[in-house]
Order: sequence, then structure tokens, then C-alpha cells
Amino acid sequence: MELDKVYIKPISNALAKDLIVKNHYTHKWPVSELALGVFHKGIEHALFSDDVVLGTIIFGPTAGVNVCRSLSPLLNNINVWELKRLWITDDLGKNVESKVISLSIDYIRNHHKNIKCLVSYSDPDAGHRGTIYQATNFIYQDIEREKNTSGYVFSFDEGKTWLHPRTLFNKYGTFNEEKLIEMLPRPFWTKELSVKHRYVYPLGDKIWRKKLIQSFNYPNVPYLKSNTKPEKVKKYE
Repeated sequence: MELDKVYIKPISNALAKDLIVKNHYTHKWPVSELALGVFHKGIEHALFSDDVVLGTIIFGPTAGVNVCRSLSPLLNNINVWELKRLWITDDLGKNVESKVISLSIDYIRNHHKNIKCLVSYSDPDAGHRGTIYQATNFIYQDIEREKNTSGYVFSFDEGKTWLHPRTLFNKYGTFNEEKLIEMLPRPFWTKELSVKHRYVYPLGDKIWRKKLIQSFNYPNVPYLKSNTKPEKVKKYE
């Protein structure tokens, strides 16, 4: 597949939401400020045409002002966007995610000059370590779990998939982990909730980017090569 024929353009939230809810592994729609569709210029190709949306990338506000404060004192919830969701059909082949992220960064630079930094997270509990962000030169930050917070995730398939207590609330009516342990059908497995990997991408001119990087509250560290941190998994029978 020729990556130079891939392009993006804005699409409606309604169309993007339909794609995300149906295809993204979370099946959940976030708050969106910008929805970009993924297209392919190869009309002659049997699978692609200019008017078929082949994926979408979603940007929106961070989860709260605390996220911006944790990034840098120079940032606020007006000049930071989070890359919320990315889904692209497998028909476009490898490396297309990195291509779409790069195109999206250029689009935001040109059309949303008030945005000075992008942030995104990869979830180790979903088997992600941020390879696509590494390929597009995001900065990886070593962040820590907030003090006095903890948490566990639950699995019913021997650790193949992990569920947050929030996911179980609708069925069991509680977030409380001790109560869930009493109520859940055996067997199930638990492990400590992982801290998500955080990646940031400074925007703006060269002087601003340098100033912003110097102001980051967390250190910039080398990219992770694997999700091989030992996990303490407990089985309940």
C-alpha cells in the first residue's frame, strides 16, 4: 500500500463516533474537538476510493486541568489537546498509523495554532506501549501513580483481557474492589492497575518548543522496548 496516497480531512463527529464505537477496542466515544477522517487517493484500487472513510483520529481536551498542570506550568486546558482515539482499517497495511499521526500533527499546526502541545497515552493493560508514538517522535515521560491511589483490574480469561472496575459497575453496581472480589463469579484473576505510558508532542516554533521541553515536570526518558515489567497476578477460585 502506497502511504503517499493516504490523506486526512475533517469529518463529522457523528461519522467518527460510528467508526470508533464499532471498531475501536474501547468501543467508547470520547469528548471530541477535532475528528479527522482517513482516506486514500487510489480510486483505481479495488478496496479504496476517495469518498470512503478508512479510519479516524480524534483529538479533544485532556481529562482535566490536573493533566495540564502535571505536564508543565506553561500549559493549560486551552492550549493542550489529547489524542483520544485512533482507528484505521487493517486493509491499509503497516505503518499507516504513524503516517496518519504525522499528517494530523501538520493539520493541527496549520489550522489550530492555539494548540501548543499534544498528549497521548498507551495502556499496558491492553498490551500497548506506544510504538506508534515512538515512530512519530513523541517524547516519552516517566510518570508515577498519584499518591494514595491504587487499583486493580480483573480478568475472566486467565489474563488475556483485563477489565477496570468501572467496566463492571453496570452489572455489579459497585466500584469497590473488595465488594467485587466477593461478588464476581469464580474463577477470576486480578492484578494491580498499571500506570499508563504518557507521550507528549510540543507544537509551536523552535524557541517555544525548547522552552516547553525544559519546563516539563516529568523527565523525558528513553522509549520502552517491551511491556516486560513483572506482574503479580492473583487467582480467585
